[in-house]
Amino acid sequence: MPTKKKSLVVDESKALSLYPTASKELKQILEDTFGKDFFVPKKIIDRIKTFEDACKERGENAKTLITRWTKAGLTVSEIAGKKIKIIIEVLNEGKKLDWTNTGQYKYIPYFRRSGARWSYDGYDTWAAACCCAPGFYLETAEKAIYMGRQFADLYNKYFSEQ
Repeated sequence: MPTKKKSLVVDESKALSLYPTASKELKQILEDTFGKDFFVPKKIIDRIKTFEDACKERGENAKTLITRWTKAGLTVSEIAGKKIKIIIEVLNEGKKLDWTNTGQYKYIPYFRRSGARWSYDGYDTWAAACCCAPGFYLETAEKAIYMGRQFADLYNKYFSEQ
């Protein structure tokens, strides 16, 4: 009696997690399936375009988080702040910036009020204390610029009740 053929389904995120420690043979199979360029490390700012992308990077479900926050009675501004913090944690790639280290530069997007909205206007560098919560700092100017431009609407929601 012939054996029944089985197949293995591997999604993109699982393939990316398997690849670094895979055997040479498995790497070849993964490259044949997804393409060799798929496994070339991409910069974090190339991977994170939305809050949902940041959640996926952390292995969390964005809709579940938003539902939980809404049920807990958080305001639009508070939810936006939580989203910003998660995105920043992901963009910082797990690096914890030391709030007390005045020699370690930290970067934040800078906004200017224009009418009822806030517009991204660049970034500021802070060596020590600032008006922002510690979780809102980015490790590089490039990431602060990206955050300010890519997530301006989210910052507008955050500033709406400030």
